[in-house]
Amino acid sequence: MVYGIILSGGIGSRMQSGNLPKQYIEIKDTPVLIYTIRAFDRSPHIDHIVVVANEEWHEQIRQWVSQHGIQKPVTLTQNGDNRQNSIISGLRACAAIRTPADEDKVLVHDAVRPFVSQRIIADCVSALDQSSCCLTAIPDYDTTYISLDGETIADQIDRSKLVMGQTPEGFALKQYLELNEAATTQELEHLHGGCELMFMRGYPIQLVLGSPLNLKLTRPDDLTLFQALFDSNAL
Repeated sequence: MVYGIILSGGIGSRMQSGNLPKQYIEIKDTPVLIYTIRAFDRSPHIDHIVVVANEEWHEQIRQWVSQHGIQKPVTLTQNGDNRQNSIISGLRACAAIRTPADEDKVLVHDAVRPFVSQRIIADCVSALDQSSCCLTAIPDYDTTYISLDGETIADQIDRSKLVMGQTPEGFALKQYLELNEAATTQELEHLHGGCELMFMRGYPIQLVLGSPLNLKLTRPDDLTLFQALFDSNAL
């Protein structure tokens, strides 16, 4: 079984969209979340979709899923107080659907990355045949600097050694759930990405090539870019 967990619990403060979280903003009469769900729904490699969201949105999400013709089963579960606890909520929802087997896989993806491609999803699932953890990433294409004060340049970084993380992040479900359940509260509070716990425990992280189009909708200008990509049939 391969699950797709979509994290949809953020409030999107940087989007400046009032009380409406950015993943529920509608573009062409369709919420951003549904574009993301569609990508996983279309993938022949995904068996079940789990959406992690604030419970007040569950009924609306169910309506959208029905309205927009999502074919795969979709389970909703409550988000946590931070990203990692939301991931754990999604993992537990997967385990409640079916007792995890050693071969089960899970991809964890941000609801606000609606341009994830079928190639990226397939490559992540394939990477988990060789590794217990994978991370979608792209090379750092821009010259990168260090600034200690936010006003002047202190140093330059060799970008050939840098990659920029995206999602999906992929995991062996049973193993990853067990590691999260065994982690301390302090450890979970200080994680910056889903793969970090695996890295802390000494597991190798397999890189999967992402795409600049697999962008994260964070600020108001990102919606303008989304619209342009949509109009160019990139989505």
